[in-house]
Amino acid sequence: MCGIFAYLNFNVSRERRYILEVLFNGLRRLEYRGYDSSGISIDSSFISTPPLVFRQEGNIESLVKSVYNDVSATDLNLEESFSIHAGIAHTRWATHGEPAPRNSHPQTSDTGNEFLVVHNGVITNYEVDFPFLTIATSLLFPNARCDFSKNFVLLAETCSMVVIAAPSYSVLKETLVRHGFTFESETDTEVIPKLAKFVFDNANEEGDKSVTFSQVVLEVMRHLEGAYALIFKSRHYPNELIACKRGSPLLLGVKELAEEASRASFNDAKFLSSNGQPKELFLSSDASAVVEHTKKVLVIEDGEVVHLKDGCATIFKFDHAKGKLRPASVERALSVLEMEVEQINKGKYEHYMQKEIHEQPESLTTTMRGRLIRGGSCKAKSVLLGGLKDHLKTIRRSRRVVFIGCGTSYNAALAARPILEELSGIPVTMEIASDLLDRQGPIYREDTTVFVSQSGETADTLQALEYALENGALCVGITNTVGSAIARNTHCGVHINAGCEIGVASTKAYTSQIVVMAMMALAIGSDTISSQSRRETIIDGLFDLPSKVREVLKLDQEMKDLAKLLISEQSLLVFGRGYNYATALEGALKVKEVALMHSEGILAGEMKHGPLALVDETLPIVVIATRDACFRFLLMYSKQQSVIQQLHARKGRLIVMCTKGDAASVCAGGSSRIIEVPQVEDCLQPVINIVPLQLLAYHLTVLRGYNVDQPRNLAKSVTTQYCRDKKMAMGELFLSAFVQVLFQQLASHATMALARREKIESHFKKLSQNFSIIVAVLDDAEDKQLTDKAVKVWLEGLRDLAYDLDDVLDEITTQALIQESKGIQHNRTSMVWKFIPTCSSYTPGALVSNYRLMSKIKDITNRIQVIVKQRIDLNLKDNAGGSSNRSSVMRLPSTSLVNESNVYGRDEDKEAILKMLLRDEACHDDITVIPIVGMGGIGKTTLAQLVYNDKGVKQNFHVRAWVCVSEEFDLPTITKTIFETVTKTSGLSKDLDTLQVSLQEKLSKTKFLFVLDDVWNENYEKWELLCRPFQSGLPGSRIIVTTRNDSVASVVGSPRTAYHMKLLTDDDCLSLLSHLTRKSFHDNSEFKEIGVGLVKKCKGLPLAAKTLGGLLRSKPSKEEWANVLNSKIWDLPEDNNILPVLRLSYHHLPSHLKHLFAYCSIFPKDYEFDKKELVLLWMGEGFL
Repeated sequence: MCGIFAYLNFNVSRERRYILEVLFNGLRRLEYRGYDSSGISIDSSFISTPPLVFRQEGNIESLVKSVYNDVSATDLNLEESFSIHAGIAHTRWATHGEPAPRNSHPQTSDTGNEFLVVHNGVITNYEVDFPFLTIATSLLFPNARCDFSKNFVLLAETCSMVVIAAPSYSVLKETLVRHGFTFESETDTEVIPKLAKFVFDNANEEGDKSVTFSQVVLEVMRHLEGAYALIFKSRHYPNELIACKRGSPLLLGVKELAEEASRASFNDAKFLSSNGQPKELFLSSDASAVVEHTKKVLVIEDGEVVHLKDGCATIFKFDHAKGKLRPASVERALSVLEMEVEQINKGKYEHYMQKEIHEQPESLTTTMRGRLIRGGSCKAKSVLLGGLKDHLKTIRRSRRVVFIGCGTSYNAALAARPILEELSGIPVTMEIASDLLDRQGPIYREDTTVFVSQSGETADTLQALEYALENGALCVGITNTVGSAIARNTHCGVHINAGCEIGVASTKAYTSQIVVMAMMALAIGSDTISSQSRRETIIDGLFDLPSKVREVLKLDQEMKDLAKLLISEQSLLVFGRGYNYATALEGALKVKEVALMHSEGILAGEMKHGPLALVDETLPIVVIATRDACFRFLLMYSKQQSVIQQLHARKGRLIVMCTKGDAASVCAGGSSRIIEVPQVEDCLQPVINIVPLQLLAYHLTVLRGYNVDQPRNLAKSVTTQYCRDKKMAMGELFLSAFVQVLFQQLASHATMALARREKIESHFKKLSQNFSIIVAVLDDAEDKQLTDKAVKVWLEGLRDLAYDLDDVLDEITTQALIQESKGIQHNRTSMVWKFIPTCSSYTPGALVSNYRLMSKIKDITNRIQVIVKQRIDLNLKDNAGGSSNRSSVMRLPSTSLVNESNVYGRDEDKEAILKMLLRDEACHDDITVIPIVGMGGIGKTTLAQLVYNDKGVKQNFHVRAWVCVSEEFDLPTITKTIFETVTKTSGLSKDLDTLQVSLQEKLSKTKFLFVLDDVWNENYEKWELLCRPFQSGLPGSRIIVTTRNDSVASVVGSPRTAYHMKLLTDDDCLSLLSHLTRKSFHDNSEFKEIGVGLVKKCKGLPLAAKTLGGLLRSKPSKEEWANVLNSKIWDLPEDNNILPVLRLSYHHLPSHLKHLFAYCSIFPKDYEFDKKELVLLWMGEGFL
């Protein structure tokens, strides 16, 4: 797959540099779709000159570097502004022609770049015969009747169309070559712009100068076969873009910049009209490249042509089968984009694949949430799939079920086939999508076809879906992407809810697909009494599955050790049978995908029919021999033992995966390497067994030095869905934000009104009261869990309860919305309704009259009472007690820059430090270290910044360097930062010896000043090692160290050089507060009186005054200032080192901003946030 992107600004001035960066960032967001070459096109300075085209082999950063080099060489003005401009961009995954600039997009019609195209998909008839070439409509040639060339004769003239036919079949590319076109690339795309030029030139030859851009493109579309998404740009139609699609994804983003536009409805079709208002329009293969600009989007449907001109979008509908164009009156309303951002932070993991493997316990929990019914004394355990329940009878009457997929999705379906056959009694067949299409396999009206795809946009699977729909079969979709092509075009289906996958190799989607298909088998077979016991056992296994996966993830280090043994191997065989034949195929696929090692999954029963000839003492072989739960499969287990014995007899190098406790019986000789995994139900065992193989593939790839997230020659097409599982991003450490949201939902007027109406108000009041108690102690619990295992277990129980309550609220809200849609109006003015998501695949028939729902509510009420009682045994204290154990306030990394206008009362301190820096100590051989010591918030960093930027200091020292050290005293990082600052270079190795030797050479005979900000290290050996290369500097060199700790000052310096900072005077604090709040206390005695009171609360700390200034800046009234002054927070104890003013600023945050603040606390200290990325992460979590 490729990624295409376009940006058009209308009536808003944008510099060329800004336009370039928008295009580059769009490509960065789409790079996961292809990364072997890329290109962009922007306008030149004059309409009369051709558009500029830049293309480059390699990743996006290679293109960026190439573009800026070309700009420098040609003196292109990057500051030039355009009020209207259209730019297009493309990142490529090669399908036709090698990665090279000539094969990169945009592809052009000629050397003058008259028509440019970026393309995602495949044109199947660019070198295929076609019987006729239709050129233009009567709009183009109202009275034309002539020959275009010796090969084409005008046959007919009608009021609607002119048909030009060839006397014999011809090849599209060859036809264009005969008409004088020269092809430079090996791509299928190049025929498109050249065909557009051919259409345009012929129209103009006939004297029709009024041919429009859309008419040209529509005529081109008439001859294209295959799956494609296209964006056209032309110098003949400046500031216009045309987008069209068939099969490949494409969407339009609209950003209105006028004030009145911000108040309009998202569903207002006028967003697409030509209203002359300034706006920005975006076209993209994926929402991930648009969401940072706007959430108002239009998903372009197959056959639609979108013409962007004069700030409006005109939509045509093209019927490809009939070659007809519908009237240009198609109106579409914009929708609100709900998605999780593609480029989410990797957190503590080094790669996305690693992160996604370890996320599987959470993704499986999300997949099953709200779909498994625990049952009770009056009702059996069952499964509820809202997307299938209306079609279950039809599926049960099917002649057969046909699973259709590609790659990993096919393997997941293969793993689920046995349980579906067992529980439903329906024959199940497997089809690889491309093979089904190639041979036009029979699909009947009585069939149920199940299309499995992670992205929902897989080209072969989509074509197979079209084929099945044409044959009248019931089509079921299983996909990870809400709103994808498969989700839209199937009759029914289930979303797997696995969360986004960014790594190309699918991991968590595979396990979630198996679970969804197992639940589908349970739902289809739920009408059979004889299998009830079996179904309930499987449901119990599903509930326990996430904990089993968490257990098997502990094999991570063992798999890494195994990977080290296999790192130099060239081939790997994986044997499996029964449920685990799919595991063998998928495990082998993962190894070949990312580790680039030949691997093959083999059905164990076929070993004697060829594969056995490959076995020798050097070939590593994985045999999956886990124990099946059902007695009737014990024979299969013994067969796997037979396979192991035969491989042993031929001296095979075996790696055996077996059930825990079976190692001795499976490998009696003890010569095999054993991987022991926990036992689960047989149909769920593939979920467990694949995890070690995923880990093995990951570690093999990393150890072999390959890019695990972007494997060679592969790309991924992914459209992510909005992730409702707060746990995935918040983790166990910061549960309070989620619980706080639930508490607000529970206590809201809307929820209580609903509870009163449904006669469950007493239950909800109890829940609300108990939740208020829990919320009060959450801060203390989250601190103590780090050292107290019992508290951690308590939080885990609370987390599970919170998710169950979340499900209940979802269920109740869904039913309320259903009632509302039927005319039963309820009050929905409360903002809390915005927090309550609807569940599109879960629609219970009755609300609380349903016994199951009442049982859930009672169960949750009982569990929360137990949790509340346990808090006393754990000695958890409420928030007002100030019991937090956090030792320090999280601070942003410092830089050397300072805004001196915001600094008050530090002139004397600055002069004192300058004297120590600039005094003559030429006879002193040691480097003088000046520690600046003071409590947090007193202004140590600010003082160091003032000194560092002093004019005299700059003149006195040859080189200066600033390093933010923080808690982790990382010697290589500190040394490397100093070296890169001194030499103005980057990219040096992090080897400490290399760094120190190089730095010592650079500092030789150099007078330097280094500032080490926020130092906590008390280890003298580390400090001495850091300072070794500094000794080569000239006498008079200085090091400034800022620290809160006197012990640190003693380690790095001497008592005579340490400078202890003093608190600000009240007058200086008052001046600082006046400056930050923009209040002139001289002119307003009432505010001054309150200000004086607030300054006393600051106790001379600049940080406290700055925090207060930021808080009060948005509070214009005297009453609001008085409320802050009289707040009880000032009286809370400070035994946890959190300044009361910081507590106060947090207290005054709106509820939703508190959640944003809490989210940031999952990042490490001194983590540097990118503003846009952080906002996107907040949006992805549903906070914004």
